[in-house]
Amino acid sequence: LCSVTAFADMGSKPRVQITLKNPPQEKYYLDLLHQYDNPDYSGNTVWVDDPMFTVLANYNDDGWVPALAQGTSMPIWGELTPDENGRHIFGYFGVPDEFKIIIVTESGQIKVSDVIKRKTMEVALTLDCTDMSYTTQPMWIAVVVQFFTTWSITLVIEFVIMLLFFFKIKDNFKH
Repeated sequence: LCSVTAFADMGSKPRVQITLKNPPQEKYYLDLLHQYDNPDYSGNTVWVDDPMFTVLANYNDDGWVPALAQGTSMPIWGELTPDENGRHIFGYFGVPDEFKIIIVTESGQIKVSDVIKRKTMEVALTLDCTDMSYTTQPMWIAVVVQFFTTWSITLVIEFVIMLLFFFKIKDNFKH
């Protein structure tokens, strides 16, 4: 009876947004490193004829492996190159709770950050590429933004449902 498509996968998902400060002046790939201790895991690597990708996909530092280039046990979305705004955004269930950031440049330079712990569902951080230090937005901002986003969507959905059941808004304001 309902013509609106419903998806079982419509809730909030983990997300990491990285903005670079002092980015490399040459072509580079940026990925998240996650801890994976299965020595037989080969990931879902898509092999391409790209030396930078090969270096990234083969990186393994004591079990820390690239999430996009090698894959994770859960799906993850993102791009190795920046979007039109210069940001790197990783999302979906495969975003790890603890991760490092790796940058591989065209000249073969590899830079890795310290471990970053994701304390909220969505993390926005700024990474300084000169020393791989990072700053995150204050947690209270992330919580407030997340609350108001979900709260406003909930109110809109409830209003639509009230209209579907012919709830008379004007009549109820009189009482």
